[in-house]
Amino acid sequence: MKNTVCKILFTISLILLLWTASACVPFYFRDFYFMQMDSLGVCEESGKTPQQVKDAYNDMLDFLVFNKDFKLGDFEYTEDAKAHFQDVKALFGGILIVMLVSFIVVVTLLFLQIRKKISLKMWGFHAGFYASIFAISLPCVILAFSAINFRAAGEFFHYILFPGKSNWVFYPSQDPIIKILPVQFFVNCAILIVCVLLFLAAIVIICSIISKIKAQKRAKT
Repeated sequence: MKNTVCKILFTISLILLLWTASACVPFYFRDFYFMQMDSLGVCEESGKTPQQVKDAYNDMLDFLVFNKDFKLGDFEYTEDAKAHFQDVKALFGGILIVMLVSFIVVVTLLFLQIRKKISLKMWGFHAGFYASIFAISLPCVILAFSAINFRAAGEFFHYILFPGKSNWVFYPSQDPIIKILPVQFFVNCAILIVCVLLFLAAIVIICSIISKIKAQKRAKT
């Protein structure tokens, strides 16, 4: 019974850890945005210099990630826009909490496994193998459907993540910051998140397979 509970807890925690860790990458890897400023045409669209765009983007992420005072460089903004960024900051804070808790659970259960207090093997493989398979399956399915109409998918997730609110709808004439955050940038962020997720999950899957092979060799000797 103890092993079953630990396996379920480990599987769920690892799935959440893989998802949240991958989702955090665009927030911390700012150069990902800076590298595509030219291809996105944000300077031409906004009428701002590259430095002004970078300053606004840095201000935005400083507020979301490091809880600094809210500002958007030289861009004006409405109270609705500020309220939405506050909602996003709260969402990101929740993601960080889930990532931290799931990390602690995963590390703790792995430590107990190493000390041979529990077993995390399931149907011949480590529980991490199945957690990783599920972790990459759902986002890939979502991304595939989003590829059909990313804008509609984005609106759907906004309705889910920010229920009862409409302040996430930005009008360029009132909140020009949206001019430097085109849909294509969010498409690229989604692709980056899935790529990171695939990479992390692949590491866990490969480690699980290697562990199984070693266990089979030990059993034969």
